[in-house]
Amino acid sequence: FSSASVDRVAESFEEELLALVRYAEADVRIRRVGGEIQRTARRVNALRYAVIPALDREVRRIAAVLREQEREGHTQLKHLKRRGGATAAPLRAA
Repeated sequence: FSSASVDRVAESFEEELLALVRYAEADVRIRRVGGEIQRTARRVNALRYAVIPALDREVRRIAAVLREQEREGHTQLKHLKRRGGATAAPLRAA
């Protein structure tokens, strides 16, 4: 082997080694992004299938309670009017 051919092989080896290092760095970044995507997907699923349905149920429950309180207020107002003592505005539930 001549000195020139050894130099070319050494230079080629260094270039390949640098390319391998860049590949390894990119691979690590891609794996990290993949992990973040998986964690985000789990959070989205938790929101979609657990948190949001629970909040929807709670909103419906609160709305039903408020409707019932409003009906009770109207009923009480009617009873007061029948007795002749309802001159004030109806009471609203807090």
